Amino acid sequence: MRKVLFGIAAAALATTPALAADLAPAAAPMYYKAPPVMAPQTWTGFYLGGDIGGAWSHTDGSWGGLAGVNPTSGGENGSSFLGGAHVGYDYQFAPSWVIGVEGDWTWTHAGGSNSQTWTLAGTGTPIPGSATTMNATVDWLASIRGRLGYLITPSVMAYVTGGAAWGGIHYGATASDPAAGYLASTAFNNTSDGFVVGGGLEWAMTTHWSIRAEYLYYRLDSGQSALAPSNVVGIGPSSFGWGHTSVDVARAGLSYKF
Repeated sequence: MRKVLFGIAAAALATTPALAADLAPAAAPMYYKAPPVMAPQTWTGFYLGGDIGGAWSHTDGSWGGLAGVNPTSGGENGSSFLGGAHVGYDYQFAPSWVIGVEGDWTWTHAGGSNSQTWTLAGTGTPIPGSATTMNATVDWLASIRGRLGYLITPSVMAYVTGGAAWGGIHYGATASDPAAGYLASTAFNNTSDGFVVGGGLEWAMTTHWSIRAEYLYYRLDSGQSALAPSNVVGIGPSSFGWGHTSVDVARAGLSYKF
């Protein structure tokens, strides 16, 4: 009997670990947090920003000359730093295209002068000490433009732009011959209108911020003329004239989209 009881006890001890393993709770499953869902990039919305860069201007000027003196003409070229602000609205469609409208105002001081010595009528003989000096300076530019862009990637857009433009231009001119005591001069400001075309690249760095680099060509068509009286009795006034003004602009901009 003792041998039988001992065998039963040994068998029970042998099966206890297996039974404990079967009764142990199952390991908790592993859970992984899903990545946050990112809102899709969109260019639609209002934006505003600032610009800095450079401007290069060109204006043709002419002087009508006097009796016995040849007329003169020449280009007035200059360059300047520029800075300004822009505001606009873009709408993304189709889905890689963006259309929009933008307005801007830019301060600059791009201008130059042209000075030429008088020559005797019908000859190239210079008149010593005489000169006609003319200048034209673009003080500001403004435009209202449409924009059409294509998304190279969801965050990089190449675009073209164009529209109406305006510019504030300062004109000045002097014709003088100290030997004859002759002097005639004029100076005035004018707002000229025209058009602007260009293009650029814009990168949306974040949902709200973007940077751009662009080139714009302005043509301001309103030429100006002035008749300046002389200070010498018996010698007529001087007639000055300016043609259209063209301005090349290269600039970078930073924009915030609402």
